[in-house]
Amino acid sequence: MKILICTIVRDRSSKLDQWLNQLNEVMDSNKQHDYDLSIYENDSIDGTKQWLKEKYEDKCFSRFNKLWLISENLGTRKFGSIANEERVKLLANARNKCMSNIEISDYDYVMWVESDVKYNPQEIKILLDECEKWDILSGASYEGNRIYDTWATRLTDEEEWWSAAGKEDTLASENNIISVKSTFNCFCLYKASGFMKSKFSGYSERLKKFDCDTAVICEQFRSNGYNKIGMNISVKIFV
Repeated sequence: MKILICTIVRDRSSKLDQWLNQLNEVMDSNKQHDYDLSIYENDSIDGTKQWLKEKYEDKCFSRFNKLWLISENLGTRKFGSIANEERVKLLANARNKCMSNIEISDYDYVMWVESDVKYNPQEIKILLDECEKWDILSGASYEGNRIYDTWATRLTDEEEWWSAAGKEDTLASENNIISVKSTFNCFCLYKASGFMKSKFSGYSERLKKFDCDTAVICEQFRSNGYNKIGMNISVKIFV
């Protein structure tokens, strides 16, 4: 498969060595695939811009066939992990910029990876081996022993927050995947062709109000016929 890895980042300089080392290990364990990388950064003040510049100049991204790196100073407000209309609009804009000027049709899957999470790179092979059966397939993000990404993870169309906390094991199939309506969970693979008619947004046409940007992209995928969405609870992504 040909995979585009995408990451947006702001003020994560202390986590970026871990982020890059983990991606290198993922590639080492799955050499049969081709990988390109796109990074979008904005408004960092903690050394993130310098880290990206130095790693680029030191050719630390040379293992990727192609690299896109966008760094901007926009003066945008910084948010924590909250449900906020301005925040999801900014996040959606950043994710769309991360994929801008890239011929998405060249890829089989787009792999979105958050910059500050920790995981076992060996476990990512599980997602890569399974993803061709799915339009969207994620790991499961955890804070302690609970699912972390509860706004983006949805079991049904009737909910806006994860309703099955603590019940994940009973819902999973034999291959540890729960079929869901929406997921992201900090490490998520999307069938690239789905982005030909879909983009990230902070507004849900279904709910007619602002919504989690990574839930809206699942909503848009589904409206365009990409209905197979899953979360593999055996691939743990720690925040």
